[in-house]
Amino acid sequence: MTGGTMSVGGDRVELRLLDGFACSIAGTEVALAEYPAELVIQVFLGGGRASRRSLQQRMWPDVTAENSAKRLRQLLWRVGTATGGRLLEAGAMTVTLAEGVTVDVGEAEALARSLSRISPAGLPDGWEVLSRPLLPGWDSDEVTGARERWDQLRLLALQDLAAGLLRAGDVAAAIEIASRAQAIDALSEGSHRVLAAAHLARADRPRAERAYRAYARLLHTELGVPPSQEFQRLLDPA
Repeated sequence: MTGGTMSVGGDRVELRLLDGFACSIAGTEVALAEYPAELVIQVFLGGGRASRRSLQQRMWPDVTAENSAKRLRQLLWRVGTATGGRLLEAGAMTVTLAEGVTVDVGEAEALARSLSRISPAGLPDGWEVLSRPLLPGWDSDEVTGARERWDQLRLLALQDLAAGLLRAGDVAAAIEIASRAQAIDALSEGSHRVLAAAHLARADRPRAERAYRAYARLLHTELGVPPSQEFQRLLDPA
């Protein structure tokens, strides 16, 4: 999932998909109803470009080709009218995001990937974006798949960040970030292990043990397995 970085006609065109759908031009939000917004989302999820036929099939699978083509033309007109033609470009065969549209997901993905290559000594600017889900409330198969990929990417980024902060001695920040990661996937051990280790680093063994036991209960209830030996040794090195 990507987005451009230039502006069109001097006006910054922004598409925001984290924590919900929003579009703004030159800082002013543009109201798009559900179906026009769904069209924009589908184009974005195609990498910023989608064929007219694929859009018709995804959005109206039970409608004839003639009628779905008509509906697509109507939605393109509605989006174009609302945005002054700055958001989507409609060709004879394809629909694309207009040049210069920035998408928050693309910027957030770049941040998430950068955290796997570096070990910052403090919280990086804009890290809060990693706590935001992709298009909550939208449940098409394409959105669900994209949301799962984003959740996996941001979960790993937050876990790496929490571990790096703990190594750097920023225990409070490590606890904060590990807790954010837990909210994405409570079954992923890395977040719980960093949290317990952070409590141990501040000589708070009771909280560390509570963190371990809470995760052990959850894992047993959901999967019928214990935490890893690495996690067990953290609390009982012997």
